Amino acid sequence: MIYLHELLDLEDIYDEGEVWITKKRYYGAKSATGDIRYFVDRKDAAAYAAGNIKPPHVGRPEPKDHKQHHEPKQKYTA
Repeated sequence: MIYLHELLDLEDIYDEGEVWITKKRYYGAKSATGDIRYFVDRKDAAAYAAGNIKPPHVGRPEPKDHKQHHEPKQKYTA
């Protein structure tokens, strides 16, 4: 779990484009705009810090598209 007081302290410590590892073994990255995001993979964190990828979506995931279930076809038996 990431605590707010940890995030507030990190804003001043790290420069834009920098990647670091946290105590919980996640990789933090600071983008050129000053946004801080956390990743599981160091490669993804470095790409985010360089501005090559978008950050992970924060918050609730988008709902998935589910297969539509149709009414069963009516079968006549004689």
